[in-house]
Amino acid sequence: MSATDTARTALARRREEPPTATLLDLIERQKPGIEAALAGAIGAERFARVVTTEIKRNPKLLECAPDTVLGCLMLSAQLVLEPGPLGHVYLVPFRNAGKMECTFILGYRGMIELARRSDRLGLIRAATVYEGDLFEYEERQSGPKLLHRECKPTDRGEIICDYALATVRVGPRMLVPHVRRLWPEELEAARKRSQLGRKNEGPWQTDEIAMRHKTCVRRLAAYLPMTAHFARALDADEGAV
Repeated sequence: MSATDTARTALARRREEPPTATLLDLIERQKPGIEAALAGAIGAERFARVVTTEIKRNPKLLECAPDTVLGCLMLSAQLVLEPGPLGHVYLVPFRNAGKMECTFILGYRGMIELARRSDRLGLIRAATVYEGDLFEYEERQSGPKLLHRECKPTDRGEIICDYALATVRVGPRMLVPHVRRLWPEELEAARKRSQLGRKNEGPWQTDEIAMRHKTCVRRLAAYLPMTAHFARALDADEGAV
């Protein structure tokens, strides 16, 4: 058999390989490097199980270049966040220059989880305000004043705004509140800046309220205590589509 025939045979076998096996084989081949990169955050065997579970949950990941899926999953593991139902991280297939790639998108709950890892953070939450709610917000020299009393779901009406609220410790007993309120047109502008948002794909399509809350928390991030993991996640998310 000639070298050309051998190459063609190898290529044909490669095409016949199940995409799942290809990705898992990549993980197996790079297991020592994965173990070193994860630095004890999660074991390689556990990591492989997370990969398998996420592929079953989102089969379109098999259409992505395996190295992009692996890279997103390794970043999630290093941040000690798991993709999946918890909403910490979204792994979204996205076509870029004709090539399907996996994109890392930090979820609202993942952002909250990372912020809470600082002992300087008191509380943090985000919420949507509806017409039927009692809502008062005022910026004062002494700090923001916010009152939000939610109505019953049947009495909500239209969305008025979304906001994020956090309190940060600046001393042994002193908590300073910070609020970021965004109007619907501001959130719509944020959605349109996202390629996935413009296409109504990914978490903007499946978890819109969570993405609205995430946008508010992200606008609040400058006032939040920043850990290394939090900063790295925000940086990775900044480059997401």
